[in-house]
Amino acid sequence: MADYRANSDEDYDAGFLIQLIEADYGSQKERAQRYGIDRSLLNRIICGHYKPRRRVALRLALGLNLDNDAFVRIFYHQLWLREHPEAAEDSSQG
Repeated sequence: MADYRANSDEDYDAGFLIQLIEADYGSQKERAQRYGIDRSLLNRIICGHYKPRRRVALRLALGLNLDNDAFVRIFYHQLWLREHPEAAEDSSQG
């Protein structure tokens, strides 16, 4: 999986959203429903259309979908796991 690091928090969030969506192993239909995005946007993300220079466009596209409760829960849970990697290791062992 590509690592999209950025200079601003907004760019970082958008890059992290790309990683989160790319790392999800559900079907395209399941992922589109889970993240509240249409499948054409999902396909562009999967195909690598959104690279670091394009993060602002992705952020604007995803910004419309952040009211999706499941997406928000997953997104913040993944952020928490990123800050607490030991928790991810514990859950994989148990």
